[in-house]
Amino acid sequence: MLLIGAQGGVGAHLAARLLDEPDAHTDLLVRPSDLPAWQERRAGRPGGGAVLTEPGDVRAGSYDIVIDAGGAPALFDAVRPRGAFLTVTPFSAPDPATRPEVAYTLISVELNREDLEDVVEAAARGVAPRPELTVLPFEEAAEAHRRLERGGFRGKLLLVP
Repeated sequence: MLLIGAQGGVGAHLAARLLDEPDAHTDLLVRPSDLPAWQERRAGRPGGGAVLTEPGDVRAGSYDIVIDAGGAPALFDAVRPRGAFLTVTPFSAPDPATRPEVAYTLISVELNREDLEDVVEAAARGVAPRPELTVLPFEEAAEAHRRLERGGFRGKLLLVP
């Protein structure tokens, strides 16, 4: 399995679960700047797999399952025939018609009370991944937009009164 975007909000939650599965072989594709952190997180975990930083290192047809939490539609080719490609990024999804032999699923999230209670409980136990948080006052909203537009922004950005 390949998980694209393990460093992001959704990807980090998936990676935390997948790395604890003893029978899972999950490769993670992360930004180069996140490599040391993910190598450390991967060490000592029961599941196998590598931490990759370059989409070009991913060979076509090498995975039964690809989960795209980072918006990398070009890696649709990484799925073997009769494999599965799951994405949470409708804004950068591949065209499933180009590979009808691959099962394609766009995953959307609808939160409910039980889901939110699970998140709160995991946070209280300290086991939920915590993204970096940047807090800016409303007066700096233009600066917040500039940071996001430059790309490469990590974590979450919160504007407060």
